[in-house]
Amino acid sequence: MTKNPVRGVTPVSGGRPYLSFIQERTVLEDFPAPSSTAVRPRELPSLLAPSIRAAAEEMDQLGDIPEKLLAELREAGAFRLLTPYELGGFETPLTTALEVYEGFGRIDASVAWVVWNANWGFVGALLDEAGTGRLWGGAAEPIFTNGGMPGVAVPVEGGYRVSGNWKIVSGIHGADWLVVVAVVMRDGAPRMTDAGVTPPWGRWTRPGRGRNPSRSSSEPTCVPP
Repeated sequence: MTKNPVRGVTPVSGGRPYLSFIQERTVLEDFPAPSSTAVRPRELPSLLAPSIRAAAEEMDQLGDIPEKLLAELREAGAFRLLTPYELGGFETPLTTALEVYEGFGRIDASVAWVVWNANWGFVGALLDEAGTGRLWGGAAEPIFTNGGMPGVAVPVEGGYRVSGNWKIVSGIHGADWLVVVAVVMRDGAPRMTDAGVTPPWGRWTRPGRGRNPSRSSSEPTCVPP
């Protein structure tokens, strides 16, 4: 067990520190920005405002964020607000992240919505090195998207068989990873713990490329636990 010299956080088992954004804002915001451009999270909306406004007509035509704007959002760091600092993210306090979402919303509500739904980088604080290596192993910052409606996870040998129909998955066309939630089932009913609570189950998978950018479905798929 070692101690993180920057935050004074003791790593959990596996050597990964538990990174919480419920910390003193002034401490976290003293850290230098992770990119060479030294952009601060609160500066992102004003920095990207010209590109967002220039893409407004194309967004109306496509019903989605154009690839060029998506690339600019990714490069600037709009999708790594909550990503751990060790993985190249800002590790922004939640209150600051909300201010950033509001700033984008004053420019374009749809862009703000997608930026909000894509900021799932905090999962990097919950994974071991194998998990973070898989998600952050590429050259570019991964873009996530999330479907909040629960699917179904049935325990099988070697993992779970997951299926579902996630109706609201904003930003799926530009995402690298889809995060879904499934309810663990047993004998046709939700599995209950001793406390009487159904345990949720999270899954990270490559998103489908369906035409509707706000819907995703999955046939039963076996995945490891």
